[in-house]
Formats: sequence, structure tokens, C-alpha cells
Amino acid sequence: MSACVAHRGPDADGVYHSVRSADQSVSLGIRRLSIMDPGGGDQPQTHRSAAVVFNGEIYNDADLRKELASAGAVFNTGSDTEVILHGYHRWGFHQLLQRLNGMFAFAIHDAASGELLLARDRTGQKPLYYAKRSGKLLFASEIKALLESELVERKLNRDAVDQYLTLRYVTQPETLLAGVYVLPAGHSLRWNEGQLTIAQYWHPPVVDESTQSESELLEEWTDLFDAAVQRTLRSDVPVGSYLSGGVDSSLLVATMKSAQADGLPFSGQTYSLGFGTANDETNDAARLASSFGIENRRVQLDASSLAELPRILWHLERPIGEPLIVAYDALARTASQDVKAVFSGEGADELFAGYSFHRVLQSLTRVGRIPGSTAAVSLLLKSLPVAVLNRWFSFPAYLGQAGKDRVVSFAAQFGKRHLGQNYAALRTLFDVPQRHGLYSNEFRVAASEEWLHQPQDVTARPLERLLNLQYHDWLQDFALLRQDKLSMAHGLEVRLPFLDNTLIDFAAKLPAHCKLNGRQNKVLLRQLAASRLPTEYALRRKQAFYFPLESMYRHEAFQDMLAETLSPDAIAERGIFNVAAIEQLKQRVAAGEFLLLKQLMSLVILELWMQIFLDNQRSW
Repeated sequence: MSACVAHRGPDADGVYHSVRSADQSVSLGIRRLSIMDPGGGDQPQTHRSAAVVFNGEIYNDADLRKELASAGAVFNTGSDTEVILHGYHRWGFHQLLQRLNGMFAFAIHDAASGELLLARDRTGQKPLYYAKRSGKLLFASEIKALLESELVERKLNRDAVDQYLTLRYVTQPETLLAGVYVLPAGHSLRWNEGQLTIAQYWHPPVVDESTQSESELLEEWTDLFDAAVQRTLRSDVPVGSYLSGGVDSSLLVATMKSAQADGLPFSGQTYSLGFGTANDETNDAARLASSFGIENRRVQLDASSLAELPRILWHLERPIGEPLIVAYDALARTASQDVKAVFSGEGADELFAGYSFHRVLQSLTRVGRIPGSTAAVSLLLKSLPVAVLNRWFSFPAYLGQAGKDRVVSFAAQFGKRHLGQNYAALRTLFDVPQRHGLYSNEFRVAASEEWLHQPQDVTARPLERLLNLQYHDWLQDFALLRQDKLSMAHGLEVRLPFLDNTLIDFAAKLPAHCKLNGRQNKVLLRQLAASRLPTEYALRRKQAFYFPLESMYRHEAFQDMLAETLSPDAIAERGIFNVAAIEQLKQRVAAGEFLLLKQLMSLVILELWMQIFLDNQRSW
């Protein structure tokens, strides 16, 4: 089990065994990527009755270490792993989790009580899976380790297919493998004498709006942000950074450059990725890096990179029906040639309402307060030619008739849905009628929206209710999943300063206009960026970062992959989809419409995943 995840920890490994009785024993395995105390931080680590295995980083390690040492703790290493052990004995499991600021998945076995305790960080930056079989608990950072135990069978979770087609991913705690579950972000698991208990130890903050002035908030944000970057930069090896050319990563690099002057371990190396399309920002990223006197390595991808999808899906394990996963893999592979850890701006859009769907949902919510208004918007949109709507489209691709129909339907149904449904409907690839038409007779009954999460806290402000929804699935099941799995596939750790505990708590209290004000998003973040970056970078509108299928789908590599995965024989044998419906979709794609191409690609990815994880096929 440990050996099959060696890519996550190529530097060291270890095993712990404890036998309490003939039918009660625990074994823990670890693969280590050595970043903190490379020479002395090997695991498992033990202290008194407890042993721990740990993946991740505790960014407030120095503060916790000082507090524990003042209470009498004696440390033998410089690793943050030891802080978890001493903290567990000093404060107990629950209080320990409340104090940790970082990204982590860890397991503590307490030989005195016989308990096994698992925990995952607040936002789900580090993965953790489990399965219960014949009175045994199996857990791992990757699903493939559970399969390696030979106690978990390769069986499709049929109910999860509908989630995948709706969102491009499956929401926690489910996976596409039957009986294999995700420990959700901000949750802990307790296993004792065959009994499993899962509890949520952290909830997204719901607080009153701050009454501070905007200048006071900017000053507080600046101090908190700088402190978060410095915490996240703590490392015994150099740390690089991704640099897209957008405001989030540019602000991070500017702040890291200042921290470098203070002796913190920024390597001065940045990494950018592009496709050579109209919205390619790699030239902007290179120019910014040059102005700071730091290195920038550019990665350019084309249609041939799609050949990497099977290997990428083996690492990803929980498929994301989005070809952009190829880009995350390529970027990580390049960075891993130089460094063991990089910064990324992931999380800033989630905190500061940086996505286009934030603006759309907020605008329609306001319009929807007037009876009949969203229906009128729908009729107006229906009357407009596709060419006119395409000018407002966030992507430099062809919206198409299918895309227009989806926009019109969304506006018409907006007032009849709860927030969770509208949030999902904006991002869905296949709506319920489309899924009905796509499925075989056997699967058709599964198409529904009953599984969608509905926010319960009506006390939160409207924008905060929307942003808090993202913690439930989008962050942990989509954005952070692809970052972790596709970086650790190359022995590279991605660090996300914007998801520091203090910044999440701060953002929750901000008035809406400090995040989203008209067409301007990330207002307070941009004000800080304006003091550290050239104006063009601080005020730049968010560019859609996407895989340009519309310019590649006629390429031989794409057509070969299509023939191998979605042939009529392959579809019929799998039994999930209607052969005629898939053939019709393949024919319609010839027009190059954005939505149809994404739909087709999600089906290709699903079939590739099934070949790897259900049929146990590997070709690399």
C-alpha cells in the first residue's frame, strides 16, 4: 500500500505496528517528501503512548512549538510532525485541531486508549480516503493504496455517475468507487473497537459584517496577508511559485520577493503555462518576473498533450471531467525539476468573489427580488442572436446554440431554485433533461438534483452564503483536488497562502462591496496589489484559464482518443449511456461549440477512468 504512493513521498518511508490483542492491531505506513527538517523529521514519530503519520505542513508550527515548550514539552526534531504529537498529549485531539493552521491529513494511534484518530485540514488541501471492510478500517492519501490492500473491490458507485455528469466531479463523501469514501474537509474520524465516528470540527465562518472603514480593513488585510505569506514560506528547502500573470499569483510573487530579502526561502523561480491562444498570459507573467529580477519558466501545451490523460487520471483517481487537468500536471512536472514546493494563488477567487459565476448569481439575486423579472431576462436573452451573447461570454470560444439555450433556461428557472441548485446549474455540463436523454434505460432513473447541497444558514449575508457553499464541494472536490494530486504525482508540494486560517476568517467579515462591487471583483485584494504591482497587473480582469478544445478537437490525437473511448461498441458494453445519444453528441460537436466540446470531453475522461480503475488497465 505504501509503495504504490511513493511518488507522494520519494525521500523516505516508515512503518509502525501495534498489537493490542489477537483481533485488535494497527499498522501505519508513510512515504515522506522531506521539506521541514529533512535530516531529522522521518516518520512515523512516537511520543509516550501515541504514534503519528502525517502528510502536509503546519504553518503555525513555530508558535505552537514555543507554547508547548513553555509548558514543558521537549522536542527532538525540527519537524512540525512532532508538534502534532505534543499538542495531542497537551490539549487533546479536538483542541489540537482547533489550533492547527495549515494543510494536513494525519493519523494518530493512541496505544493506551486503543483509538485511531484521523483528521483533514479545514479546506481539504490534503486528501484522505477510507473504506470499512470485514471489521477493518483502511485509510490512505490515495485510493490506489486501498485497492492495493486487495480488500477493496473495483466496483462502480452507480449513484455517483449522476453527480459526475452534473458537476464534472463527485462531491464528498462519495467517490466513483463503491464503498470508498472521502473524509470531508474540516472533519475528523475516530475508530475504536470496530466503531467509526465522523465529526465536523470546523465550519465556514458566518460572522457579522465589519463596521471598520475601508482604509482600516485594507491595513488589517495587508498585515494579515504578509504574515500568512511568511508563515507559508517556512521551509528548510527553497520554495518557488506558479505565476499566471493574473493579480493573485502576481501579488504573491511580489510579496515573496520582499520576503526573500528578509531571508525567507523563496527560490526566485516562477512557472507559467499557456496554449498560445488569444488569452495566453505567459508573456505578461514573464515580463513581470523580469521586472522583479527573478526567473520564469514557460510551459506551452498543444493537442498532443491529451495523450497524457490516462496517466494523469491514474494519479487523480477521482476524475475531473475537465481537460485542464493536463495543464496542472505539466506545470507541476516542470516545477518539480527545480524545487520541492511552490506557491499558488488558489483560494483568492473563493474568498473575494473572483469568478464570473459570483457576479452572475449576485446580479440575478438582486433582479429576482422583482416579481417576474428573471422570466423577462430569460425572454430578452432568448431574443438575442448567439453572436451578441458571445461578446459577453467569459471564454474566448464559441458559446453556440447549446450554450445560449443553457443561459436562457438558467434565467427562466432561477426564481424556482434554491441557492445550491442555482450554484450548480451555472456550472453543470448536462442538465437533468439532457442526462435523461443520455443515459441507458437502467441509469435513467438516477438523473435528479436531490443530492445537491442546500445551504441551511439563512442568517448569513447573501454573498457570504454563496461563498460558503464553495467549501462544501467546489474547493475540496475540484480546485484543491487537482492541485494536490497532480503536484504530488511529481513529488511537488503546492502551498496556498490565501487559504490561511486568518485570511478565511478576515474575508468572512468583509462587506460585500470590498469583494464584489459592480463589475470589479476582489476589490480589497486589488487595492493591496496596486501598492506592489504595476497598475496593469493590479487591475487586470480575470482571464479564463481553460483548455482550448475548440482549436484542437480536429487534431489526430483527440480523434484517436475519441475512437478508443466512445465507440458504439464500447458504449454498449459499458451499459451506462444510450449509444444513439452519444453518437448524436459526437456529430453535433463538429460545429465547435464550447459546451458540447466540454460535454464530450467529460465523457471521454469518464471512460478512461473506468478503464483504469474498474478494468485495471494501464498502458504507461
